[in-house]
Amino acid sequence: MLKFYTFVVLAAMTFTAILSNATTKNATTPDTSREGETTKGDPDYNCSVAVTHCAEYNKNIITLKAGADVTSVKASWGASLYSTPATSETMSNVLKQSGTELIQLNNKENVTLTSGETPVNAMHSLIWIALDADNNIVNSGRSIYYTIIDDAQNWKDIGNGSMTEVLMCSFFSDEKVEEIPVRFQEHKSKPGYYRIVEPYSQASDAWKKFALDHAADNHGHYLYINATDADKVYIEPSVLGLSIGNYGNAAIKSLAYSYVTLNLTATAVKQNLFGKLADGIITFGKHATNYTTGKPRPVFQMQFSDTYSGDFINTSYIQDLVIKLPSTENSAVSELDSESEPVEYYNLQGVKVTNPENGIFIRRQGSKTTKITL
Repeated sequence: MLKFYTFVVLAAMTFTAILSNATTKNATTPDTSREGETTKGDPDYNCSVAVTHCAEYNKNIITLKAGADVTSVKASWGASLYSTPATSETMSNVLKQSGTELIQLNNKENVTLTSGETPVNAMHSLIWIALDADNNIVNSGRSIYYTIIDDAQNWKDIGNGSMTEVLMCSFFSDEKVEEIPVRFQEHKSKPGYYRIVEPYSQASDAWKKFALDHAADNHGHYLYINATDADKVYIEPSVLGLSIGNYGNAAIKSLAYSYVTLNLTATAVKQNLFGKLADGIITFGKHATNYTTGKPRPVFQMQFSDTYSGDFINTSYIQDLVIKLPSTENSAVSELDSESEPVEYYNLQGVKVTNPENGIFIRRQGSKTTKITL
């Protein structure tokens, strides 16, 4: 017999996923069994820990289902991707000694767990282990989820552009590549850091029917593009605002993002994992190249909330991903508007520089951004 516990990470909010049917090209039929839902022998060691895939900061819900013979569930979570299995000796010892105990929350509602982190738009992960009466690990799992902060004051609208829809149609069948009109914003203090607002809101009905509507939750969905270095463009972990049948909510990130966060940028360059920005057009090749074997490798990783244990999976695309910034479609207007704006300089980390010299900098004048060497 299962005990059911529902409690809130940070604050209370309900979440309902949209379910439809979909078929795939590059993936097998989804395995909807989640990590942590297996049994061990005759005792009831069933245990699952689910987290709402995306929610406004302070409002992600965890739902815990623990079997009768599970005596403890220890968890840890934060703005990072736990890649070490919960059952590894190092991680299991950490969770046993300092993980947050969840099992005692039986029959309590709206329990608030604070992480102590600064609110940021970020990908988070929660890792957990279930223990029996002898303190043995009998189950474990991990969930990836996202906190969304509509920090509108930090962004400015720069106009409409377009995106070639290869992110999803390469993965799911029956749909053709289409060029989607999209609305761009640029970060006010980080020239070259863009986000596409609700990337599928103007797509064909084939994709709009899967769109999530979180207007009542006070958060939107954005595709974050870091093009602060025109030669090293990558997509940060982003919730696409789609829920695809049994797969659940969709998210994506560049494989290059993982290399950058691990300080392996040079390796990512060797493997052609970055996109490039030239003449207002961002292009990601349909595949990268393994520099040791010469074989093709994926540029992006997809993640679905309800399949593949919620992990990121490598995804190959049928053609290049092309993103056209607004300046390419309204260049004449943009240039005229920019000429009357003051010139600002930033280093490659996005920090404003008053007197740039001896290095590579980002020059911004109005909506026009270029990389220069002084």
